Amino acid sequence: MTKWVILIVCLLVVFVLCGTLHRPRALRLEEATEKFKLPNSPPAFYINLSRDIENRARTERTLGKVLPRLQRVPGILHPVGREGCRQAHVAAQRAGLQATQPGQYYIVLEDDAKLNVDSATFSRAIEEAQASGADLILLNIQNYPRDVLMRKTNNPSFYRLFGGVGSGLSYMVRHEFGQRLIEHWNKHPFEHIDVTWQALWPQNLVLVHNPLLFLHHVGPSTTGDTLWRTNNDPVTQNFEWNKVKLM
Repeated sequence: MTKWVILIVCLLVVFVLCGTLHRPRALRLEEATEKFKLPNSPPAFYINLSRDIENRARTERTLGKVLPRLQRVPGILHPVGREGCRQAHVAAQRAGLQATQPGQYYIVLEDDAKLNVDSATFSRAIEEAQASGADLILLNIQNYPRDVLMRKTNNPSFYRLFGGVGSGLSYMVRHEFGQRLIEHWNKHPFEHIDVTWQALWPQNLVLVHNPLLFLHHVGPSTTGDTLWRTNNDPVTQNFEWNKVKLM
């Protein structure tokens, strides 16, 4: 009888020990599934008018998840929309220059930008963009595939841009190129930044990612001289890569 009691006690001890050893393992698995965080995330600046409170909240709620160093740059309200847009983008370059050192990158966004890819794709794209050595990486372009001038690079996800289409919605800037953008845009007041900066592209390394990392939200627009953007607006559409004739 005593042997059976000892055996039962031993079995109970084994079960208790197994349960105890299992708990830490479960905790470790929980810790391993923490929220996604972008490694080596560059500073990012989104342009937002003070009156656009909803856009500000949406941008910080959605894009803050993949851009942990996201900061607001006040938009500039101007009777001529494209001039307010130009001044705000110049201010964003100055903020980016202050936050980075030579060789580093920063991101500029408008507050109607929305993510067009999953977090993992976005993370890889930003890491590759920072390693590219490019002067400028557009994270969105308008859907004018027959006008764009581009060619392939040795990375199938990046194409080199020479002109034909642009977008100030979202882009990444190398520190050294930021000052050039400021100087160039200041020479072209009251003109669209989407158009004027293309003069710099042939002499500099400008890339665009396929797929586009950001798209425009459909709805009101107050950073340019358009009041409302619809699904029919090429600015809000995804880019039709299959219609491009590469250089």
